[in-house]
Amino acid sequence: MEVGHAIDVDVASAATLVGLFPIVILGGVDSIAGTLVAAVAVGVLESLGAGYLDRPLGAGFGGIAPYLALLAMLVLRPHGLFGRARVERV
Repeated sequence: MEVGHAIDVDVASAATLVGLFPIVILGGVDSIAGTLVAAVAVGVLESLGAGYLDRPLGAGFGGIAPYLALLAMLVLRPHGLFGRARVERV
């Protein structure tokens, strides 16, 4: 076994991981059900953004729509759709 062996990551898998980030944060890091709901919502948001908003706002809007939703979610509900807000009393 070699020490210091690098892990090969191709561009397609890195793009997939970057695309999963808004889904996990939108759904809530501690909620599997929230992540599933967020995955469907992000898919619909990307499709609607690409279909209806690409022409008036410019090509590629469907790709950035999940990140805009992520920013809105972080402002409104920082713990996600179904995530639990942790309250600790000191």
